[in-house]
Amino acid sequence: MPMNLQKNNSTTNYDNEFGVESTKHLRAILYLDDTSRLKIKTNVSEIGLYGISFINNFSELTKELIAETKTLIILEGYFNKANSVSDLILYKELFDLDIFCLGNVEQFKGRLNGIATLYSCDITFLDFDLVQSAVYGDTTLAKAPEELQIDVTQTTNRDLAKRILKDTVNYNAGLRSLANEYLSLKDTLDLTITDRDRYKELYEVSDAKNLKLEKENSKFVEGYADIVQKVFKLNTSLKTYESVLSADVYEKVDLTKYTNRPLIIYFKEFEDLIYLDTFIETLYYVFTNQYHKSVKVVRLYDSAKTRKLSTLPNYYYRLYNKFTSEEAIVHNFICKTADYRKLFDVLLTNNSNLDVLLVFDHKDLNDLIFSGSYLQFNLCRTLKHLESYNIKKENTIVNFAGDEEKGISWDYYPELKTEEMKDRERRFLFLSSRPVITRIYALSKFFAESIWCGCISPARAVTATELGFNPVRALAKSSSPVRALVKHWW
Repeated sequence: MPMNLQKNNSTTNYDNEFGVESTKHLRAILYLDDTSRLKIKTNVSEIGLYGISFINNFSELTKELIAETKTLIILEGYFNKANSVSDLILYKELFDLDIFCLGNVEQFKGRLNGIATLYSCDITFLDFDLVQSAVYGDTTLAKAPEELQIDVTQTTNRDLAKRILKDTVNYNAGLRSLANEYLSLKDTLDLTITDRDRYKELYEVSDAKNLKLEKENSKFVEGYADIVQKVFKLNTSLKTYESVLSADVYEKVDLTKYTNRPLIIYFKEFEDLIYLDTFIETLYYVFTNQYHKSVKVVRLYDSAKTRKLSTLPNYYYRLYNKFTSEEAIVHNFICKTADYRKLFDVLLTNNSNLDVLLVFDHKDLNDLIFSGSYLQFNLCRTLKHLESYNIKKENTIVNFAGDEEKGISWDYYPELKTEEMKDRERRFLFLSSRPVITRIYALSKFFAESIWCGCISPARAVTATELGFNPVRALAKSSSPVRALVKHWW
């Protein structure tokens, strides 16, 4: 409860149970080191009642504490530890501290110039008044450096050596020589210490500058990273606009110009086929792993379907309008929008000796992109819509056609949910044995043999309906040397 107490014949307001004067208050941080703690004879904790916070090392200097005050009080004993001055420079730079050093600290004046305010005083009876005087520059409680206790040992040794040199009666020549050598070495040591302190000060200043430069460099690095991120986003946006703004090309690619072309299996999409990505992976697996062929998958889109590109598996490589032949050759899963002529020119020239090219045409236009000899299938969601698109059942892959149409149906297979099917190899072995997959492979093999044997005209696409899958036709000309090459290829 507030009460009035008499002090020095005057009335002062006291506002708490400890009797602390309300007019005495200072927000500051006092670094209380172990050496100074031993020298101080007063109860230092009482200073805390006036708004002073205590820390024992710089790790306790929290952001919350700094937010309240940037005034830091350092006592003379702090300088007994290594790197004391460099630590002060560092934390002043980091937190913009206002530092006051109290006690016998005059010897640090050169090194702390511009870093801290020195206040020569006797900290033996440290109290709030002494701290407040130091912070506000009141010299009433200050003492001259020469009044403060200095190192008696060093003074005694130097004085003793001087007395020995002067006293030729009580000290022989040998002792006087030792005293003279001591003083000479002591002077050399003092000069060395001075030089060391000077170089150390220069080092600390350089270290502080380096710290500042490091901060500036970090800001530049962050700015550069931000610019790179923005450029990446901008580049992505430009690539998206390229797909939208590029003119769609529907010109047919003439296959007769490419005598070394791979076997082309062309899938024209009329409706989205469920589990299409798995269907394509399975076909790729069958030709590469089971029959050891080199295979490339190309998926084509026009500007109306560019959004589908974002849902493709991440192993697909997207080609833009400007690309190199190397990009088209080294990637086995490719997606392309707009103009596809250059891409197929590279792939059909076939300098890489590709065996099979699987082309999936997702463009909206109801037309084919090739003229010449290739094997064609259609993709449609359901059998019910075949008549609407005027396409035939025999060369169309659908979903959920039932047990009677397994040869054209790509379905949901509950067996894939079993623990056994978590093994990738078992999973693909199961999928590759589905009737629709084995039928496509058998038809592609029969198609290659038939075309090479001249059984079917190479001037147009050949469907599964026309092939009828009758192997007898393909074996009719087994004596043909070209037929032998085909037999070797398969």
